[in-house]
Amino acid sequence: HMSYEGIIVLGSPRSGTTLMRRILDAHPEIACPGETNVFSGCARFLQSEAISEGVDVGVLSGLQFAGFPEAEVITRLREFAFGFFREYAKKRGKPYWASKTAFDLFHLEAIEKMCGGQSRFLCIQRHGLDVACSIKELCETNGTYLTELHEYVKRYPRPLEAFCHVWVDLNSKMLDFVQRHPDNAMVVKYEDLV
Repeated sequence: HMSYEGIIVLGSPRSGTTLMRRILDAHPEIACPGETNVFSGCARFLQSEAISEGVDVGVLSGLQFAGFPEAEVITRLREFAFGFFREYAKKRGKPYWASKTAFDLFHLEAIEKMCGGQSRFLCIQRHGLDVACSIKELCETNGTYLTELHEYVKRYPRPLEAFCHVWVDLNSKMLDFVQRHPDNAMVVKYEDLV
């Protein structure tokens, strides 16, 4: 459908998003680079917080005071992000692009605001216990917990329990997202894929 540009792969970390990236990139018409963190970076750009008396401190509110409506800021940010992928696909001699960054799903609300009606979404779901064990292994190998996992590890001191909660929360968000976007989002089960 020509009104959608690009494919954004979503899934909890360690759910098979890298395998999907490789499959997409092997297609003669789709260029899918390794993890760029572009969309999660744009999502962080949109973050805000309320300070005393409920004053919103963030880019959107700041730019609104400067005369830039939220819709314009979102459009410009989307064009900024899409531009990198368009150029990457062009350099690879392919007409279409895809994006995969494992931690994008943690920033789904902002990504949906920016790209929900503009892109296709391929959502990978893998069995939660496999994901939890794989995240634990990743953290042990790296010797640290990635930022997005900190709140879970603080709340649930047993790592496997924390990572199971990560899976439940992320997959619930992802499945709700797919229901809101039936025309441009679909779920692929990792176990079916392999």
